[in-house]
Amino acid sequence: MYIKSLFIFLCLSALSFFIYSAQIKLLVTAIVWSGIISFLHLLMKKTSKISFYRTIFFAVLTIAFLLEMHVFFKKETSFMPYCHIGMAGNMLHVFYNEFLAVSNFTFAKYGALSIGILWIFVILINGGGFCSYVCFFGGIDDSLSRILKKPLIKVPPSVRIREFQFASLIFFIFISFLYSQPIFCQWVCPLKFSDSIINPNSRTLIFQTALFIAVGLVFLIILPLLTKKRCFCSMICPFGALPPLINRIIPYKITVDNSSCSKCGKCMNICPSFAMNVENKEIKITRFCTLCMRCAGVCPPKSIRPTLYNKKKTALIPFVSMIVSGAISLFYVPQAILHLFRIV
Repeated sequence: MYIKSLFIFLCLSALSFFIYSAQIKLLVTAIVWSGIISFLHLLMKKTSKISFYRTIFFAVLTIAFLLEMHVFFKKETSFMPYCHIGMAGNMLHVFYNEFLAVSNFTFAKYGALSIGILWIFVILINGGGFCSYVCFFGGIDDSLSRILKKPLIKVPPSVRIREFQFASLIFFIFISFLYSQPIFCQWVCPLKFSDSIINPNSRTLIFQTALFIAVGLVFLIILPLLTKKRCFCSMICPFGALPPLINRIIPYKITVDNSSCSKCGKCMNICPSFAMNVENKEIKITRFCTLCMRCAGVCPPKSIRPTLYNKKKTALIPFVSMIVSGAISLFYVPQAILHLFRIV
């Protein structure tokens, strides 16, 4: 039980030395943060409340990221991410730039977009867990969807809602390639941390601003709060369509043991990602699962468990997820912590 948590701490501490070896305050803060991550993993294992402690961890990541991007951001010192959401909708253009970088040896100009390859690699490691552990922004609707005890607006737990994401992803990929611009970022995304991509034309600026504020209010705040569903991540985010596409080759699964399942339906109602379905009178967890484990937390007979390829029970999901997410968070959480301490 303790070995895996200690391993997480040692790995993240080593990465902290690699990132902040010349910055003592940030190094100490990063090591402390690594300790917090490993302690949260230990609590997950010791109490079996994976979903509860994951939510705390995920919320902290999101708050820290938003503070760094919107409040404390300084171009010279802050972590500037290449947003995975925008890259997904601009995929063909990103790959074209990668081709130019390789063929012309111009990595100084195009090579930064290689981070898009990194996001694909992270999905291959973490699967749907990317959306519940790693995504900078996912903690917004994830946290809001947990505030109320019961939904004020009941949404049917249908996986068909998620199918829209595939059409959305294809649409934004091709239209962004045609215009050579990140169309999703320009017109839809409420999470942009800079207004530099908005057309400076006054009429266009007003319309674009109104549109992405409306999308943010409705899908990122109001609907998650009232329905207890992750509406932005499940309906709007183009990146959210990628993990389900490669889900078959990902070993980590959440499995329902229908032999002991009471068919009470609590798991389907609480699933925030529309990832559960009924097939042949049996409850199935679909490829849209984000490994958040909320379903396991409410299952009366404890028939839901994490497995490898739907067979052997495993504890690797929180272990791998905390390492991957923790490693990425080291690039921005320590800075946010130090900034907050300076204000206090």
